[in-house]
Amino acid sequence: MDFTTGAPGSRTHIGVAPNQPTAVEGSDPATYSWAKIEGPPGATGATGSTGSTGATGSTGSTGASGSTGSAGPTGPTGATGLQGPTGPQGPSGSLRSAVTVAIGAGMSAPISVGLAPGESIGAEAYFNAEIGGGFSSTALDIQVQVNGGGYSTAGSDSGFGGPGEPVAMAATAGHTNSAGAPQIVDVRAVASETGAGSFGAITGSFLRV
Repeated sequence: MDFTTGAPGSRTHIGVAPNQPTAVEGSDPATYSWAKIEGPPGATGATGSTGSTGATGSTGSTGASGSTGSAGPTGPTGATGLQGPTGPQGPSGSLRSAVTVAIGAGMSAPISVGLAPGESIGAEAYFNAEIGGGFSSTALDIQVQVNGGGYSTAGSDSGFGGPGEPVAMAATAGHTNSAGAPQIVDVRAVASETGAGSFGAITGSFLRV
């Protein structure tokens, strides 16, 4: 118990000690009769007025940069540019007429052509024959020789036939003089077969250069 005999303070009860032999306050709480002197809680006071607005705080730090946005749509196509100047005229082509020879059972006669540097020739060959005797594999080669240096195959075709069956083959080839001097080019066609048969009647066969 917060007991005192006169010291100031906040107290909720008062004690009375009757029939004591002296008027001096006692120090024993048990000799007093106690009565509550604290009243009930008062009503809540009215709300006070709003205080003044506080000062504006300091500016915060700058946030991190956002991610890069997606690419925008493709712009319109620009205008067509001006046409460039006309290039120089190329070298004159050859005025040589085509030469055609027949292809027999073996090879054709060669066709010789003179080519200046940068000139080209084209060759085509067709061979049609009947197979006799047995089954055979056939071949048609266009061969080219430059300045007498030996023939090499520049184009070919192949076929297969049995007894009495026709076989038709067609081949093309070309050659360009890429040397710095004129060339003499020989072109021939060679028809061959391997197997049990052989070439019979040959019709409409030719080499053209």
